[in-house]
Amino acid sequence: MKDIQGLEVTISNPELLTVLNNFTINVLSYGSRNEEIMLACKSDPSSVLINSICAFLSLEGEKKDQKFEAAMKYVQQARQHLHKANARERLYVSINEAQLKREEEHYWKHRGHRKMDFGQGCKKIVEKHDDDTFDEFNFGLTQDCGGGTVQSIEGVELFGNEQILEIFENIVEQWPDDFLAVKLAQVMYFNLGHVKKMLQISQISYKKSRVDNPLRHYLMGMLSFGLVENCESSETEKLREAEEMGRQATQLAPFSRDPWAHHAVAHCLEVQGMLDDGIRWMEGKSHLWEGCNSFMYTHNWWHTALFYLDRNEDTKVVELFDSKIWGVCKENVQDQLGASSLLWRMQIRKPNDRDQFLSRWEDIADYIPKNITEHIQPLVYLHYLYTLSCAGRTERVSEMLRNLKHSYKCEKVVPHSLARGVIAHATGNYEESYENLYKTMKNIRKIGGSAAQLDIFEQTYVDTLLRTKHYQIAKNTLENRIRYRPYTPVFLEQLSESLEGTGQLVKAFEAKEKAKKLDLWYKQNSPFTGGLPLN
Repeated sequence: MKDIQGLEVTISNPELLTVLNNFTINVLSYGSRNEEIMLACKSDPSSVLINSICAFLSLEGEKKDQKFEAAMKYVQQARQHLHKANARERLYVSINEAQLKREEEHYWKHRGHRKMDFGQGCKKIVEKHDDDTFDEFNFGLTQDCGGGTVQSIEGVELFGNEQILEIFENIVEQWPDDFLAVKLAQVMYFNLGHVKKMLQISQISYKKSRVDNPLRHYLMGMLSFGLVENCESSETEKLREAEEMGRQATQLAPFSRDPWAHHAVAHCLEVQGMLDDGIRWMEGKSHLWEGCNSFMYTHNWWHTALFYLDRNEDTKVVELFDSKIWGVCKENVQDQLGASSLLWRMQIRKPNDRDQFLSRWEDIADYIPKNITEHIQPLVYLHYLYTLSCAGRTERVSEMLRNLKHSYKCEKVVPHSLARGVIAHATGNYEESYENLYKTMKNIRKIGGSAAQLDIFEQTYVDTLLRTKHYQIAKNTLENRIRYRPYTPVFLEQLSESLEGTGQLVKAFEAKEKAKKLDLWYKQNSPFTGGLPLN
């Protein structure tokens, strides 16, 4: 039998094939119904591929430790039917083997047990495990990077994932229409901060896959995101290519429902400072995000809020924070990340309103997991530090710093200086923040996350520079930012302050006046009016 992408699968049950097809679409469209494949595997454990997928999800979800035994069960079931599997399905099982190998040392060390073989030896543990669910896996930004041996590609640490990624690349080379493999590999590369490989794997698939693959628009959305994440603000032609790819993906999608493509175009518009275009694009597609998982729903609204924030529409930003970004699924790590990230930006813009934000910081802090030292994305780790600091949870902040060395990922890519710089800014110790951030900003991409997500660190750094009167450095940074984002009043106001601090009073006055005119234009014109400010 063949699946929806035209790939051979060793599934004899048509209903199981439907489940697999639905799951593939659900992953690529960021749907919220992943549990169907787990239930199908429980009722019919004969499919090697479905068992392998369930094992992968169990090991790469947000609460991996709790699902380790479930993953071993799925792998054992896959092995029992491996003689029926085709070559592609066997490679998926090889990915599971590599995952288990990566986890072995950390898993048993953490529990104080002996190491064990992941073949027949897992039987006793499997028999004790009766939880056939897994935590929501968001297929974009949630994935944990794992532990184990640290190796690298072009200076990017892979944390034991090199074999897994090599197998994914093998699958995509041989079966370029396997867009699920492309997506899962992109997720891993993205969270490792390896944006070049994230782009390359989607380019290979795009070049070799069938043009008539009914899911090809999802691949185009992935490619669009890979392109924009590999662009500098000055590379306008590449940005146009990325934007056009995302728009084409949306046009080809049934009913234009491809939230990841919507998201990719938002990145392109954000990099160029096209605020009103961004709002019109995202709000015009927002009705299509209903039914997405909480990450995709809140994250796309987060991007929408960023455009309003740069327009100085503070009331609208707070409204979106309270209704669309924080509160959909407060337990979800990525929802916490998005809420913290937006609140962080709001606080930099409105430092005198810290009391207004305190209750929101406290609410996010209440949902941060207690055990956050082992399996955590470095970007999330830093946002947790900032959130807990703003909420006054000093004991937890101190504990996180003490335990930083126990995180397989964070200890390698989050130096203490970066962590301390973030904490110092949150608590108003700006000299200390400058001293620490100054050392680490050039390597910020290593912590993973998109350019839009990482931009909060540059904004924090600029705020610190101005507060500590390092005006020349601030001016240089802001001039580069405004060169490609000329329509954001707050950046012009900051530039004016830095120019005044360096004695360039005429230029400082001109920048301030332009900021006032832009702010007035935004107040007088809806984002749906059209046109560019002051033109």
